[in-house]
Amino acid sequence: KIITLNYLTHKILDRHNINHDVGDYYLTDADLTAIDDYSIKTTSEWYDDQTIKKLLTFDDINLGSLIEVEIWQYLTPIYKTALQITKIIEKDKPKKIISHTNLNDFVNKICRKRGIDAILYDPQTEPSLHYDIINIKYNIGNIPISFNLSRKNFLHLKNIIEKINLSFFNLESKLINKKKSILLLDFNPVLYDVLLNELSRIDKNVILLNQRRPAIWNLNSLNIIRNSDCKITRLVRFKKSISSKLEREISTLSTRLKQVWSKEQYFEQIFSVSGYTFWHSIKNGLTKKCELRFKESIERIMLAHELFKNSNISVILEWAETGQEEKEILHVSKKYGISSVILQHAMFP
Repeated sequence: KIITLNYLTHKILDRHNINHDVGDYYLTDADLTAIDDYSIKTTSEWYDDQTIKKLLTFDDINLGSLIEVEIWQYLTPIYKTALQITKIIEKDKPKKIISHTNLNDFVNKICRKRGIDAILYDPQTEPSLHYDIINIKYNIGNIPISFNLSRKNFLHLKNIIEKINLSFFNLESKLINKKKSILLLDFNPVLYDVLLNELSRIDKNVILLNQRRPAIWNLNSLNIIRNSDCKITRLVRFKKSISSKLEREISTLSTRLKQVWSKEQYFEQIFSVSGYTFWHSIKNGLTKKCELRFKESIERIMLAHELFKNSNISVILEWAETGQEEKEILHVSKKYGISSVILQHAMFP
């Protein structure tokens, strides 16, 4: 019997007329509710253990709380797959399992306990966080172009493009100004062109800080920025002033994270299904992802302090505050007594 554990594999087998079952059919409504409840609970509580909380706190904020949305998206399908596997084994009682999943260690634990023969093939890819891969879409005339970039390459390319655009079109904010400023976090100028034009009528500077995507990426976005008299700022401009301190903080973080991940029993308990832990199946990938994101957070928090110390920002306007970057900026801004206004509160569909 062939059983698919994800939609993509199901569609591939379906296209080739290969008979198979779908793992989802083994789950009840109660199971789906349990997946949802478990994912939310684990996502929002794993970093709240007293020892871990102390180790992950930087600048009075728990670094684990900054990536909740992405960890939830990462963890939900993993927990669902683990539950599917236990349900399949309970119902079908196989004598041999050939597994090609990211949870092979988890499968092997169950097979050893139940006396089931196991043949395990490790996939060459592993689950990623939502913003680990960035999809780039452009239209060249009437031809749509779409391709993916790694987070590292995208951010590197973004910094280069922004530096060139801001210098060439003289759009970089000077920050130090007697006139008070409104700071906009990660706004898409094309979607908010009316808002930007209205804000330009107020006797305040309007500054865009776009950390996930460039504020300018085509002629339309450039014209909107120029016509609304907005300026753009980048945190990277302050990097030289924090370089030595940042190096020390990153070193301290690495030492602390070794202590965090050494709590094997704790993680084995919370990352488990039906009495079987899947912690060792996700440990290497998840810990590396968390370490990279936590290092980013420390750098951006330190840069945000430099931004607010060197500017006259009176209010922050944001469209959502679930993102890692928004949480960091808002955390620091509160220390400077700066108010924020949110346009909407939303989650990914």
